Amino acid sequence: MRRPRAFVLLSVLLVMLVVGLLLRAAIVRMPVVAGSYRHASDQDSAKRAAESGLEYAVTQLRQNPRWRGGGASQTVVDQPGLRVEEERGNVFGLLSDGNGRQSQFRLRFNFQDGPDGGDSMDDPADEHRLKMPWLSLNNLLGTSDAGIPLANGPNGRVPDPAETHGVVPPQSVTLRVEGLANAQSVVVEGVYRVSANHAVPDAVVMAGGDLKLNVIGKAFLNAAHPRNSADNWVRLRTKKELRVVHPDGTAADLEVAPERKAQLARDQARGLVAHFDEDAVQVTQEDASDGKDFYSVKWENVHQADSQATTTTAIQIKAGTYAVWPDGSIHYFDKSLGEYKRFIANPAHQDDAGTIVSSRLAEVRTATNLELNPDHMLIRPHQLPYYRDDDLHFEDGVLWNMANTDLLVKATNSGTQDLAFVPKFPAAANSTQEITPVPNGGYTPDNLMLSLVNTTITAPGRVDLQCCVKGRAGTITSEGDMSIVAGRTLTLKGQRTAIGDIDTVDPELLRSLAQKARQQGGKDKAGLGLDDNDSGTLQLNIYSKGDVNISSFAAKSYRSLGFQGLMYSWGNFRLNAGEEDPLVHRGNVVLNGALVSYGNDPSSQQPGLGAEKGGVSMKARSVHLTFDPRFLPAINQLQPDGTALYQLSRTGFRYMPH
Repeated sequence: MRRPRAFVLLSVLLVMLVVGLLLRAAIVRMPVVAGSYRHASDQDSAKRAAESGLEYAVTQLRQNPRWRGGGASQTVVDQPGLRVEEERGNVFGLLSDGNGRQSQFRLRFNFQDGPDGGDSMDDPADEHRLKMPWLSLNNLLGTSDAGIPLANGPNGRVPDPAETHGVVPPQSVTLRVEGLANAQSVVVEGVYRVSANHAVPDAVVMAGGDLKLNVIGKAFLNAAHPRNSADNWVRLRTKKELRVVHPDGTAADLEVAPERKAQLARDQARGLVAHFDEDAVQVTQEDASDGKDFYSVKWENVHQADSQATTTTAIQIKAGTYAVWPDGSIHYFDKSLGEYKRFIANPAHQDDAGTIVSSRLAEVRTATNLELNPDHMLIRPHQLPYYRDDDLHFEDGVLWNMANTDLLVKATNSGTQDLAFVPKFPAAANSTQEITPVPNGGYTPDNLMLSLVNTTITAPGRVDLQCCVKGRAGTITSEGDMSIVAGRTLTLKGQRTAIGDIDTVDPELLRSLAQKARQQGGKDKAGLGLDDNDSGTLQLNIYSKGDVNISSFAAKSYRSLGFQGLMYSWGNFRLNAGEEDPLVHRGNVVLNGALVSYGNDPSSQQPGLGAEKGGVSMKARSVHLTFDPRFLPAINQLQPDGTALYQLSRTGFRYMPH
């Protein structure tokens, strides 16, 4: 009987030994299993962080299509669960959940190759430098493919020459965002393309009053959004009459780009005069009492230069006339342009120098403003480029250059509220306007250039400019009327070249750009020719509470006038590259963007209702109008329902190998 008991005891001991070994193995393996769960959890958190970074970047781009990760260091978002910092193109986001677990996202636009590098940005501070090789690239406003460089140089620098890793199509942005959670890292790539938001039917021209195109040749309509998009229409909208006519009043051709459809909205009771292909054009009813809104850009939604005395974001100068003399000196007069014209027409006043101002306009600024804003603006003699006789030329002139700062015009004690930048003897806007004769060697608008890069000018009264106007992300806002007599310009386009960099642009590059532009246009083409007689181009956004008048008149004839951006007025809009006199040569008008003449206070959301204003008039040899939604958010305007005027649609997504 003892042997079976001994056998049972032995069996129990053996089982306990096996169980003990299994338990020991389980205990030994437990950290490994827990670690694998943590790894998977961290991987998921890193993915979610990277995708959150994509959403943040897209939100910024919907507000500003030129966004590239911000400027000077600032905390953009600081709220429970999310903190985002931006500095000179590098973005850092810190996320935390309710359990205290943290993750982060990082993305970079900065090449980190110095202030003269390929991104035209200063490097961030050392603590905000990124060594990740994956760059994001914004090509929303581009017209051709742009390569994405790989930041595989020392300390995350983009070397020169750079290795390209991917291509961004025009009107698109590629965002590469790294998500981090503990030791886990995930990099995602999202590609987005511009599309219009049709809460309000878009149009290349919206007129609260009559819309009149007076052409010798024809008017041409096109749109920049993809031809296979949901809304393939290009529209002209007016609350009153629509006329596309020759100078003698007969109907002129209104042509639509191939594979596009056009919609002409007008008041049937007012009439429509134009010659068009009925298969390509649809005519619809619209009037001032129908409740259909335009882009309702309210004054309070438009970015204004800071009026605080201690601002560090705006240069503040006195209102008045800034006249440029032929020796390159700038003379300030506490007068509106009308008052100055009468003053300078008197021979007894033509040697009156007014207040001669220095390159930073210290004489018309407060000491505090000068101390807090010492940089980012310079006005000085400069060699201005232009194109003539198949070659590039330079001419003496004055460049007023502003970059990454705003300009506030302040009313003077005498009551002057207007801003004027003109030659000593202001130019005429047409052949019938009487002016003081310009002496030999005197300056004209061709000798003056205003360059705006990431700059908003805000004026409490009128704005009168007689100069070339160039730049990127430039906006002029006025509470009064606005008048521009455009001098000849040289259009510089591309990822790395801007007029603000003209001091360092190689002449051969300028020459090649001018040659390309000339081949795409000319006096007899609907293009942006850069011939001496055919070269006025504006690249900015305009917002005026009053009327806007733009002329390309140059002494005896009109140049072609190209415009890229958003033009917006409460009153009437006149864009003249010609006049009624048949003996005066006309140029072409080329608009890429959108033009709105609301004809009312936009806060009313009733365009064209009330006073007889909101009319749009264009006179030219031919008119080429292209609706381009990329320019619509440039003043950060909103539609009545509070949605942005354009959308970003995702066209690609992937996880990057690293």
